[in-house]
Amino acid sequence: MGRADVMVVDGALEGAVPVQPAAAPAGIGLPALDAAMARKALVVDLARSIDFRAGHIPGAVWGMRSRLEMLAPQLSAAPEVVLTCPDGVLAARAVPEAMRLTPAPVSALAGGTASWRRAGRALMADRTDPPDEACVDFYLRPYDRNSGIEEAMHAYLSWEIDLVAEIARDGTVVFGAPG
Repeated sequence: MGRADVMVVDGALEGAVPVQPAAAPAGIGLPALDAAMARKALVVDLARSIDFRAGHIPGAVWGMRSRLEMLAPQLSAAPEVVLTCPDGVLAARAVPEAMRLTPAPVSALAGGTASWRRAGRALMADRTDPPDEACVDFYLRPYDRNSGIEEAMHAYLSWEIDLVAEIARDGTVVFGAPG
């Protein structure tokens, strides 16, 4: 991007204590999930919105870890809560946060939604759930949208056409300059 110098701070991490990620709590397996679902447990999928649309456990609701409080009414009304995500890791880490929002028992699906799929169970796909305006965690390309496709495409093309002029106005980035 036109930068000639790179600086490194010598010894910046000396004496620093390496941060070890907390061990993820063990999750529940598919038989326990089946039993929980029979008891009307709320299954919350923390996948990216676009991935939730592409396939999720039937009956699951979509949520974002950073916005779990938006599901507080549903969480507090559920007799039990099971969190999932594509691989189960994020869901396991979100258990303590969900526990603060409900008196119900909260667990995570071990292996996440992938374990459901590996067991040959069908996923539910619905490109309208969550709705476009709720998909704030992922840039919906114009053709990922359910409405406003033409407007989104025009907005993208306008941005792309103006990008070169925007870079020139910025003045801090030089493309094609001899190195």
